Amino acid sequence: MVAEGAGRSSTPPRDADRTAVYEAEDLVHRLMDRSLDRPSLQVAGSTLTLPGERRFASLESVQRYVDAVLSLPRVRAEYPEPAAAGVTVRRRRGNTQAHYEFGTATLALPTGPGTAGWAMRELVVLHELAHHLTGDAVARHGTMFRRILLDLIDTALGPEVRLLLYVTYVDVGIDPVL
Repeated sequence: MVAEGAGRSSTPPRDADRTAVYEAEDLVHRLMDRSLDRPSLQVAGSTLTLPGERRFASLESVQRYVDAVLSLPRVRAEYPEPAAAGVTVRRRRGNTQAHYEFGTATLALPTGPGTAGWAMRELVVLHELAHHLTGDAVARHGTMFRRILLDLIDTALGPEVRLLLYVTYVDVGIDPVL
């Protein structure tokens, strides 16, 4: 006799691309940080001039930014339901992770000491917002998530940063999605 529920896994599916996505984003973060002093760089045979990346001083400023991105015509047209639903921004305990909560449409960011360099920045906020726009926790860091993140970056930061992340995805060995 098989016990009820046997054979069913209560653990979510493996997020196979998570490590590679974070590796690619870490490289892009470092290049964006360096662009403050040297805004131009060579990428895939093209010279890119990177824009300044927004840094946020408070959760309220992140909330205003998220609301503004979700109200952009391009975002509302492409992702009407999740964009209309909106996102709440809250403080996250600890300093090592930011995350998105699907059940409550909440973006949680650490704000403690040592987080200003990575958590309270535009690329991190766009990463978490891409999770919201997938509308699906199972999507994790897969192809749909990467496509949405590239779209958000193109819309918010421009095609130069989109190309930079696209090429970096290829470099770390994952499908960047067109």
